[in-house]
Amino acid sequence: MIEEKHAFVSPGWVDFARSYVLGQAEGQDLSGITLRFSEVFTGVPSEIEPDSNGCTGWYIVVEDGRVEVGRGVLENPDLCITVDYETVLPLARAVFAGNEQAAANAQKQVEAAIAAGKMSRQGDDAAMSKLPWLADLHDELARHTL
Repeated sequence: MIEEKHAFVSPGWVDFARSYVLGQAEGQDLSGITLRFSEVFTGVPSEIEPDSNGCTGWYIVVEDGRVEVGRGVLENPDLCITVDYETVLPLARAVFAGNEQAAANAQKQVEAAIAAGKMSRQGDDAAMSKLPWLADLHDELARHTL
């Protein structure tokens, strides 16, 4: 089976992310869960349709038993990761399941990006732990990322 791939954080990529997240959410007990997660990318190439500041992003909101996944910059997230597009692109394409070396290399790249001021994390680093059913989110998105 050929998996459809999309340019990272393009409208098609976010559509795939939405479909995956909503599919994983189906049948989950979301009562009492409130989460606002966002990733923001700077220096985004024009073909990815950035805003006037050269940025774009995507987000997940879980609130009142509903799940929303969208494209754009979310205000007041519980956790926001902001990173330079070219810096994050190799990480966004990497599948870590069954590849401890890739995961270790990614951790080093993240640490270097933070030290260089190309990546920041603001908010509650444990926020996504509220959604254990999304444990495979990164790898599933990576498999569909150009």
